Amino acid sequence: METAVLAPPRPAWSPRLVLWHWLCARAALLAACALALREPAALVESPLHPTTLACAHLLVVGFLATSVVGAFQAVAPLALRLPIAADWRDGALLVALVLTACGVASHMWLSTYSGVAWSGALLLMALLLRLPSWLGALASARLPGAIRAGVAMAWLALPLTAAFGIANAVHFGRPFLGSDRWQLLVGHAHLGAGGFLLLMVVALGQRLLPMFLPAAPPSPRASWAAVGLVAIGSYGLGAAQLLLPAAGPAFGLVLAAGVLAFVGTVAAMGLRPKPAPKDLPRPDAARALVGMAMLSLLGCVGLGVALALGLAWRPAPVLAYGVLGLLGGLGSMVLGIGARILPLAGWHAAWHDVAVPAAPAAPRRVGSPALLWITAVAWIGGVLGLVLAIALAAAAVSGAAVALLAVAAVADTANVVRAWRRRHAVP
Repeated sequence: METAVLAPPRPAWSPRLVLWHWLCARAALLAACALALREPAALVESPLHPTTLACAHLLVVGFLATSVVGAFQAVAPLALRLPIAADWRDGALLVALVLTACGVASHMWLSTYSGVAWSGALLLMALLLRLPSWLGALASARLPGAIRAGVAMAWLALPLTAAFGIANAVHFGRPFLGSDRWQLLVGHAHLGAGGFLLLMVVALGQRLLPMFLPAAPPSPRASWAAVGLVAIGSYGLGAAQLLLPAAGPAFGLVLAAGVLAFVGTVAAMGLRPKPAPKDLPRPDAARALVGMAMLSLLGCVGLGVALALGLAWRPAPVLAYGVLGLLGGLGSMVLGIGARILPLAGWHAAWHDVAVPAAPAAPRRVGSPALLWITAVAWIGGVLGLVLAIALAAAAVSGAAVALLAVAAVADTANVVRAWRRRHAVP
């Protein structure tokens, strides 16, 4: 006698919304690559070059932030057990992220900063509509304190970053802030990349990485150290650049300590592995991307400390710092963990796609290991190539490195589409 297959409850969250976040994020990444290929020399010349600033905002807002927001749609109910439901505000937030990425990048490229302010205001309004319910769910969630505090602080950093960016854009046209342009950009960048993106990765990583590696979770003390130091360093660095620039280096060192604490927790997980599922690919390209993220963050710490102490304040170290932090650290982590999250979303969607429920394909089997390895190898090669191009001030090497990043983006997008289409495949 066959055993009846019981479908899980229809999710209140939207798996297809996760898919759309993934696709929009990869479109923004490809747009950044296309813009960089038009002028590869800009990426090795100056962090203030219009093309560099435009690519950075496409990467941060369009790719990284959109991916993180999309991941939260699935992670919150599945891993954090938050009772959140999808509604029109989630769609509005996705639209705001896409329009903000396009608007800020285009106006940065054209150096028309009034448009930057209007684009940032759109994202700020969407966040103010959506965040209260998410923060309310976090307040009552049964989660370890470090994870709950880290996720909440990360979400609070995003509207603050948008407001900071709006103020910067207005200031560039009509100066009213006390700090100079470079200090304001440094504060804005670290509040967004550190306070939102990195802090979200650190907080969620305490829950997700033990599941995906798999490994034993870190101790509460280690989790608090990583989350607390990253939060203090990021928020402090953002505020210091606006109010008290002399305190910026001290908060930069605190942020560096937080990154080291996080890398330490991940290393400890690697030393305490648990038996892996039989269908987990070996070798696993997702683990290679996570490893690249950790190594990039260590390199970012080295350069960041040198910059904070005034030992390497030149365009090349600043550019390399950004590449290692955004592409090598955060980008690698998004691609590696994302290879696990979207198939889970497709698995939940597959139960309710048909009239008669049938067990869908196992999430780890719907993606292509070959495409994931192409993504990992091309991404790692592109990041290392771009750092080399910056060191050599070589536009040709920069163009080749960006081309590799574009290959990685295409392979990852193809894998996303393949995994979603195969969610009904026979296990």
